[in-house]
Formats: sequence, structure tokens, C-alpha cells
Amino acid sequence: MSNSVEVQFRDESMSLPLEEESTTPHDSNGGISVGGSSKHKEETMDEEERQFLSVFGSAYATNAQFWKGIFISCLPQGILMALIALAFFNLYTALANATWLTAEYHHALHATSASLEEDSEEDSIYMFRLGNGEWWYVGLLAGAGLAVGLVKTIWNLLVPERHAFPRKVPGFLDDIRGLHADNVFLPLPMLICSAVSIGLGASVGPEAGLGATGTALGTILSKRWRLGKHQAVAFQRNGDSENLNHEQEENPSCLSKLLPDFSQDEKLVVLDGIGAAFGALFPAQYLGPMLAFELGHHWFPGSELSAMETLARTGFSASIAFIVFTSIQNFTILKETKLPAAAYDFLPDIDAINMFEGGVLGIVSGFVGAAGLVILGLGQVLGNLTHDAFDRVGGTLGLDKRRISLGLLLTPVVGGILVGLLCVLSPLCLSDGADQMGFVISLGRALGAGTIAVAAVVKFLCLAFSIGFGFVGGPIFPFLFTGACVGTVASLLIDGIPVLVAVPACMVAVPCACIPAIFTFTTLSSMILVLGGAATSPVFFACICSYTTVCGCGVLHKLFERSRRASSKKGTNENGAQADLMVEKEEGANACQPNDGPA
Repeated sequence: MSNSVEVQFRDESMSLPLEEESTTPHDSNGGISVGGSSKHKEETMDEEERQFLSVFGSAYATNAQFWKGIFISCLPQGILMALIALAFFNLYTALANATWLTAEYHHALHATSASLEEDSEEDSIYMFRLGNGEWWYVGLLAGAGLAVGLVKTIWNLLVPERHAFPRKVPGFLDDIRGLHADNVFLPLPMLICSAVSIGLGASVGPEAGLGATGTALGTILSKRWRLGKHQAVAFQRNGDSENLNHEQEENPSCLSKLLPDFSQDEKLVVLDGIGAAFGALFPAQYLGPMLAFELGHHWFPGSELSAMETLARTGFSASIAFIVFTSIQNFTILKETKLPAAAYDFLPDIDAINMFEGGVLGIVSGFVGAAGLVILGLGQVLGNLTHDAFDRVGGTLGLDKRRISLGLLLTPVVGGILVGLLCVLSPLCLSDGADQMGFVISLGRALGAGTIAVAAVVKFLCLAFSIGFGFVGGPIFPFLFTGACVGTVASLLIDGIPVLVAVPACMVAVPCACIPAIFTFTTLSSMILVLGGAATSPVFFACICSYTTVCGCGVLHKLFERSRRASSKKGTNENGAQADLMVEKEEGANACQPNDGPA
């Protein structure tokens, strides 16, 4: 008779007894020896049955903790994140409408092919041509940088140092991978800075502020409800925590009986918040959980998280946020747009040649995305140099940079001036690019391949100067805009490639070069451009080729290795120079001291 081994699921709601090879001694007649007898489960399951049931995952819904998570974590976080996203979106939209999004700019963005044909004498989209931007964009972006710097500085003056605004803000990738917020108060100034950045024209996206808020909200919720067992408190109070734990479990407080304990489910609760944060960001709410699944890397054999339970919870929180947001706003932050009407006539004719074209465009988009990463790195280097220069000036003025950092205050101003000058060159590059992307897709042909190509390069530069010099936001929306520009240029320069293949493929293949979310971006392209299954096939192949070209072939790894070596060499040189300076000072001091003989 065999011993049994229990396989415990994460929620411990179900245990499956598994048979091991028998190690019990038998007598010569085949009976079981008395000394080898042991306890068994009443029900046993052989290996084949266990493998069969493992396909379906754990029975997570049989555990009360799951339903507590649904109603006390997913539901409130979904509602709250929808309201936060709504306020955030309306704030930066109001700032844009009050500044750069003038009636003339808005009219040009929403021009149609018919209106361009009727308005033959006056080009209604003239302001989007190269060099037609307004010079007051420079002052506007410089003012935006000053506003962002002031928010950061005032925040650091008001809060303790451990809650200060960091020099480098964590991105949404850090949130999805870490599933924990070290500073749960940081999203408040982040949202303000991000809204000011996007609303006044800086080239950043909204995902960073929303992702940080969802992460912090989940972290707060998982810490706030540690009222059931008080395990952490018990360990801190005295060394003999066993009796204290036993007493608390036997006689819990009244409040502990009412409130759930999420202290063991922090990652799940944080994922609930991230799902809610991204629920109103994309045209379909399931893209948020899909993005978390692809980027999180938390689901693998032996992981403490159940994939299907996580999907159920994040899907619920994202759906709640989506319902609340769209019920009030009638659309999501990233809205649908459509290709020229004639492009959809090509839908039934997708063939192997178009798949090949998608693959080639994916490779090209991969190199474009890699070039964008290099430009982002250069922007970060220039921003760091500017920040350090301002901090040195502050040091000569006697300022404590931990409280008042001139680098934190004035670096965004310099970045704003640079971005403003670039937007004078290419007015299409203002803000996150969500509105302008629709114009490029539908009417990019009216501007010509040269103007759109320059806009793609300028957008990368604007993104680099915005993020590198202290504006707050993410890179996804600007990368999507650049990808749409690349696809439009490809369709204009190469007559054989249809718009239906070039634009959707390049739009998402450019960010896929460095963001491992192939399924998410493929589906996003289909949702934004209202594609069918056949038209999405070249898009999927383009994303695979783009990611393989940059990450799969090690291009990205080599870029980071080169950057690391350069930083290490710089640090070594600086340390060597400091050591030489210390030696010179010591030698000078020794030379000035009287020589009284050997010590």
C-alpha cells in the first residue's frame, strides 16, 4: 500500500492525494508487514487522473477567500480606479483644450478626405506641415516643465524623505514585475505631473501614472486589512509568538471577524489594482489583464499564483473599471480609429504575400524600435548631465538637494524648451500622440511621406527629452504613434504594400521590438483599427519578427551591455580621479606639517 503526497494549491482550497511508489516492506507472501503500516487518504488518485485534472487548474472558486477578493478587492478597486482615471483624463484634456489644442488644431485633426477636396484653395491641414508650428509652443512646454518641477519640489518639502519624489520614477514594467509599491504616496504627485505633462504637450503616455496608482492601491489594500491573524504584529511584539498567535486565533476581535486578511494575497490584490488601472486605458478591457500576463512572468510551474484565478480577478476588476469609465465618458482613453474606407475592401484578399510583407515590415519596425531605444538612452544621459549640473549649482548656493534640488526643479524646464522647439518643427508631435495617430492613419497621405517620416523621428526625440528630462509618463502611446507613421510611410513609398497591411503591422511592431507583449499589441491593433481575423494575421507575424529581430537576436542585450560598460567605465574614472585628488590633498597636508622625526 502506498504513501500519499499532497499537492497544495496556492489558496489551499484543494489537496490532491498522489500515489508514490510503494516503499512499505512486504513479506514473502505478498502481505504488508506490520511495521510498515501507515495512514492513508480515503480517496486516492493515480498519476493519470492527477495530470488530467491539472489541465483545468485549481478549484479556486470553492474558497471563500476568492469571493472576498472579488467583492472587497476587485469591485472597489475597479470603481475607484475608473473614477481616478476619469479625473486624470479630464484634467489633461482640459489643459490641452486650454492651450495647444486650439480650434484650428482640432479642426485639422478631424478633417476628412471630402473636406480636403472641397477646400481646394486653402489647405486646412497646413499647420501640420514641417516648420508650421507656433513659436509659443516653446514657452508653453517650458512652463509645463516648471510646473512639473514645482510639483516635485513642493512635494519633497511637505513629506518625509522616505516618501520624497525620486529622481527616476518607476515605470509600468516595474509595477507589473514587482507587484509592490515601496512608496504608496508617490502616485499622487505622479498623476498631477503626468496630467500636466500630457495636457501641456510633452510626449509621454498616461500608462505610467495609472499603473503606479493601481499598484499603490493594491499594496495599501493588502496591508490595510491585516486584521485577522495579526501575524506580523505578533512576531514583532515578543519572541514567543506561538501562544500569542493561538490566543488571537481563538479570540479574534470583532473587527477582525468582519474584515478579510489579504496579507498572504498581496500580489493578487496588486494585480487587481493594475487590471483596474488599465481597464479604461485600451478600447477593450481584457487588454489590461492580457498585458499584465505577458509582462508579469508570474505564472510558471511552481508559482504561488494560479493563472486562471488571477485572470478571473484581474478580468473582473478591469471589467468594472471599463463599465464605470465608459458609462460616464462613452469611450476609453485610447479610442478607435479607422483606416481609409477603401482599405477595408482589401479584407477578404489577405494571402501569403501579405504575410511575407508583414514579416519584412516587422523586421524594419524592429530596427526602428531599437533606434528609438538608443534615442531614449541618449535623452536619459543628457537629462542626467543637466540634472547633475543644476545640483552642483545648488550645492554652491548652499541648497540641500534632498529637500530642494535645482536639478529636480529646473531640468524639466530645459526638456520643455527642447520639446517645444521640436514641436515647432513638427506640430504633430505634441502630447501623447493618441489624437494625432488617427489623423496620420486616415489622412497621412495628404501630408506626404517626407513630413510623416520626419514626424516619426521627431516623436522619438520628443519622447527622449520628455522622459529623460523629468516629465512623467510612459512610452507606449508615443511608440504607437511612431509605428503608425512608419506604416504610413511604407504604404506611400512602396505601392505594392496595401495600407491594410502596412499601418496595422508597423503601428504595433515598433513597440513590440522592446516590449514582450505580442498578443496584447496584435489584439490592440485589431481593436483600434477594427480589423478582422484575416487582416490581423500579418500584424501578428510582424510583431513576432520585430521582437525576434531585436530581443530574440540579442540586439537589445548588447545595447544594454554596452551602456552598462560605459557607465561602469565612467564610474571607475570618476572614482580614480577622486582617489588621485585625495592623495594630492594628503601629500599637500603632509608637506605642510613640520617634520619632527619618525612617529
